Amino acid sequence: MKISLVVALAVCAVLSGCSQHQSLSPEQQTATVLYRPADSETLLSCLDTEYRLTRNQLKAATQKAKEQYKQNPGKSATLRMICLSLHPQAGYRQFKSGITLLDGYIKQSSEAGSGLQGLRHLLQRLNQERVARWQQSVKTSDTTEALDIENRELLERNSRLEQTVEQEQARSEELRRQIDQLKNIETILKNREQ
Repeated sequence: MKISLVVALAVCAVLSGCSQHQSLSPEQQTATVLYRPADSETLLSCLDTEYRLTRNQLKAATQKAKEQYKQNPGKSATLRMICLSLHPQAGYRQFKSGITLLDGYIKQSSEAGSGLQGLRHLLQRLNQERVARWQQSVKTSDTTEALDIENRELLERNSRLEQTVEQEQARSEELRRQIDQLKNIETILKNREQ
């Protein structure tokens, strides 16, 4: 009985609260706060969504995004272009154009917060590392090419030296043969004198 009384009181309290809430005037009602993601969050979620695109799918998506950007270069089209340019399958030129587009967006947008600034710094650092890796590969390529040239020169020199050794051995053998003949002649002459 006590339980049913408690349940009945709870139901009455809930119903009276709901009916009281509905009778509030518009001035007494509180504003509803809507969540609007930051631009950096939009970019990062786009990167996460588009991460598994193949190179062909990325090309198609980029072409479509370019067309949309040409028609309406608004916030969403710009962020989409930036997102696609940061894709792992994107080429260096596309990546670099995405950084440039992001720089322009940050300068133009009053809403660009520290999140986009931080993302821009991160992308610039990534770009520096890509350039450094490219320069290192060029140096390595140049070094490899120089070593290949030196190796070819050494192989040619070795081949010439081997030929010289063979010629010298043949000459040495000829001289031995001639010495042996001279010894034979000398022996023959000594035998005749006796």
